Amino acid sequence: MQLQSTRISSLAKHQQEAVVPPQLEHIDRLTYTSWGKSLSIEEYLRRERRMRALAFSQGLRQWSLLEGTQLLASCETYEVPATHTRAGKVQTGLVHGVASVFVEEKLRGRGYASQLLSRLHEQLRSEGILGCYLFSEVDPKLYARLGYVVRPLRLTRYAAVDKSRERLPAELPWRWLSESAVPALLQQRYQTFRPSLCVQTSPQQLDWHWQRGRFYGEALSHPSSPWVGAQAGSAFALWMPIYPEQSDDPARQLGLLRVLMLCPGPQLLGPTASHDPRHPELEHVRNVLHAARAVAAELGLAHIEVWENAHNASYLRGGVRTPAEDPPMFLGLQDGIQGSDWIDYEACHWL
Repeated sequence: MQLQSTRISSLAKHQQEAVVPPQLEHIDRLTYTSWGKSLSIEEYLRRERRMRALAFSQGLRQWSLLEGTQLLASCETYEVPATHTRAGKVQTGLVHGVASVFVEEKLRGRGYASQLLSRLHEQLRSEGILGCYLFSEVDPKLYARLGYVVRPLRLTRYAAVDKSRERLPAELPWRWLSESAVPALLQQRYQTFRPSLCVQTSPQQLDWHWQRGRFYGEALSHPSSPWVGAQAGSAFALWMPIYPEQSDDPARQLGLLRVLMLCPGPQLLGPTASHDPRHPELEHVRNVLHAARAVAAELGLAHIEVWENAHNASYLRGGVRTPAEDPPMFLGLQDGIQGSDWIDYEACHWL
């Protein structure tokens, strides 16, 4: 068996879509039944071509485990900037977000996914990559056996604004955000708070989420919003719509606005954070979440969803909490990097 890697940055582009070689389109056609919900096969293939043409996908690699010419397993990884701090020394590098781990149904149960990932980890470790993370839709034990550490995650959901009973004030306690405001906000966020293991979300990664949401909006004829977030004081939230889809989760059936990143003010980020409900920074958090609820209502979505992680659980209030079906998991590839150090994972990290 051999491991094959293809860098998507090597693909040509045509009219804002990547030109996909036959071997990659073959993989896309195989994965359609798993990840093509709500789309036709042609729409799914177009989505993949369009997403691969984005700036964030310059760090995308397609991995295949082959026996001769037979495909046994495949996955993708995205390069994401990260830092690791230990004993005051900061190590800067990359982690790889693992996505779309796939084995054809007729080949499952033979350990091919584990072999694919083990070889991938070995290759990335030799390249100096700091670690890998993923969101497991299957039994986490599969990944735990490979060394991944499960991180606690709950989905906190708030109902969209009820326009018949809730009216927005004439002077809004927040300002709407467009994409042009995002780079400065991210710089502020990572200067203010950088935990020992910091997987940094870039403007390009957020654009990947927004373009994905817009594709579904166009394909399924859903409305869109000109705003990607809101800011109140030093707190801000960034979001994207998840349109109604077939799901065992009632909230997904009705559609929701997913908060990609929720950043409070510096006093809530620090180790001596005040969690007094009257604290002005908590009011700012409530205001940006209210802005998200208002946008959800305008788009006809039933809820907003915030990912409650090991850090923001200390200040999130209210809402209905449910366990996540695909919890984040992290594997350190270099000495001293522990998966349990990752505490500020959010929906923006999902791939």
